[in-house]
Amino acid sequence: MSASTPLTNDELKNYLLRYCTRELAPHFAVMLRGTWGSGKTWFIDRLRASLEEVHGKKVIYVSLYSVARTSDITDQFFQQLHPLLASGKVQKPWALLKTLVKGTLRVDLTGDGDKDNLQLGIPDFQQSADPRKAILVFDDLERCAMPPSELLGYLNQFVEHDEYRVIVLAHEQQIDDPGYHQTKEKVIGRTFEIQPDAGAALTSFIAELSADDAIGILRTRKQQILAVMDAAGHKNLRHLRQAVLDFSDIWSCLSGQDPALKSHDGFLDRLVHEVFAFSIELRAKTIAARDIYQLARTESKRTSANYGIPRALAEPAEADTRFKLHDLAYTRKLALPPDTYAKFFASGYLSDADALEGLRASAFFMTEKAPAWRRLLHKHLLSDTDFDDLKAEVYAQLAAGRFPGKPELFHSAGVLLQLSQEGLLEYGAPHLLALAKAAVDKLFAQRLPETELAPAGYLKPIGEEIAFGMQYAAVASAEFRELAVYFNDAKAAAREAELARLARNWLAELRTDAVLWAERIRSGGGDRAHFAFQPIFTQLVAADFAALLLAAQTPKLHIIADALKSRYDYIKHDDWKLEELPFWTRVSPLLHEHVAAKPAASLSAHTLRTRILPDIDHFIANMQAISALPASAGQAGEPCESRD
Repeated sequence: MSASTPLTNDELKNYLLRYCTRELAPHFAVMLRGTWGSGKTWFIDRLRASLEEVHGKKVIYVSLYSVARTSDITDQFFQQLHPLLASGKVQKPWALLKTLVKGTLRVDLTGDGDKDNLQLGIPDFQQSADPRKAILVFDDLERCAMPPSELLGYLNQFVEHDEYRVIVLAHEQQIDDPGYHQTKEKVIGRTFEIQPDAGAALTSFIAELSADDAIGILRTRKQQILAVMDAAGHKNLRHLRQAVLDFSDIWSCLSGQDPALKSHDGFLDRLVHEVFAFSIELRAKTIAARDIYQLARTESKRTSANYGIPRALAEPAEADTRFKLHDLAYTRKLALPPDTYAKFFASGYLSDADALEGLRASAFFMTEKAPAWRRLLHKHLLSDTDFDDLKAEVYAQLAAGRFPGKPELFHSAGVLLQLSQEGLLEYGAPHLLALAKAAVDKLFAQRLPETELAPAGYLKPIGEEIAFGMQYAAVASAEFRELAVYFNDAKAAAREAELARLARNWLAELRTDAVLWAERIRSGGGDRAHFAFQPIFTQLVAADFAALLLAAQTPKLHIIADALKSRYDYIKHDDWKLEELPFWTRVSPLLHEHVAAKPAASLSAHTLRTRILPDIDHFIANMQAISALPASAGQAGEPCESRD
């Protein structure tokens, strides 16, 4: 009968070595059971090495994953016993070979152009694998597509009749087969529970990194890693191995930014702790990458609530519990900011820019050269004197309104608002808000940079923006939100004024560079697409635009037509494109009048008549029809019908 015997993994290994090497056939199989990730496969790999290298045995490993027929197992046997069958040159005729009892297969094995005779039949299994020397290992019994009881019945012939030593690996809790236990009693003589050996597994996983620079870092911090795994409580060695690989990957992204990183023990201690904690919990699905992204936001809401500011969102209970468990909840203590980790775990990679930004935002690399607002955000590292000097410096900068852009302004205003909430600054929030608004006015008094004219795309909700790898402080306060709205309004006004200025030059671009002109209104035009999501045609004079079209040659007219068709292919009821309808209703009759006066044989006139005018009239009709619809009817949007 099957018996469960508590043994350590070393004791279990010694037992299995005796089981596999004794002269007398045992006539029963051994089962090693454990949950997924408990280390069953890793344990059997170590046993296999001892059996093959020390005892001269042949271990034939069979994965039962998705095995639906006993012939699937035979295929795995045969390919391991005849390695030539794994060759790409043999794979194509392999299906034919399996149908033969025996025969000769002519295959070019050496690459010299001559066919070689490969004498291969389907011999009796015992002729190829002597039961006294071969050990059969069957993994993933619970993932077999056959009923496990039927599979065990098949294995019984190897155990009882052919006298093989057979080891079966299984996660028994996942087996749902009414006949399983009855069949198991006949086939399985002993059942052992695999005990996850995280220490030995970790040593092995680190060694797999070969010459990786991360090896030394991890080897000196094994106890710290094991403490993280123990705290997590998942006991999944597969997760541990993946965490080792995650650390190797993120280290390769970071180490290139500063060779001195590997000498910063404090930073490395935290980095190892955080990467393994995030990785293990992510693999266990107790957290998600978005929870890491939200970590700073959750902290800011929690901090704001401490000062009487209502939280806008509920905290994710499970993720928050896990973050606290691993000492990750206070983001200022992290080796890297949450957004850097979120980007890495979402893609498995950090760009040089993201890695550098993450390191600059780390409290471990705060130097006197760092901006005052950044050092002030890490006030837990400051002396009283440094703290007083820095907050005075940041306040003076805000009062003077000297900022190169929004990130510096918002970080400075945010940290001062937070200090005011905490009673660490003598100035009140209304006063700070007034200074910040004045700084916004100064920022937009100068010409708006061209990069600010590109399509805005998706705008994150106020308080969820990130700059320099860090979320703005005090984002939940009423003053910060008012500042954000003020900034957005000021930017919109400045952008509108700048677009009006640029529109005057846009028609000139049509004369000299039609491709660039078209890119300005294409949604895929990149940084040049200043007007892709703006009603720019409202800024033009219809007669001037019509005159340019009438003077254009056919190649330029086709470029213009393609750009316009792309722009008006899809229009919603409340679309800003509808603001351009009056412009086109003025352009159309002008074109019709002048095109009619052009010579009929003129190629450009033909293009205007057959391409430009029909498209414009179609756009007008479509926009007029959509404008006439009730708001709810056209909300989903209406595509323009193709005229091609």
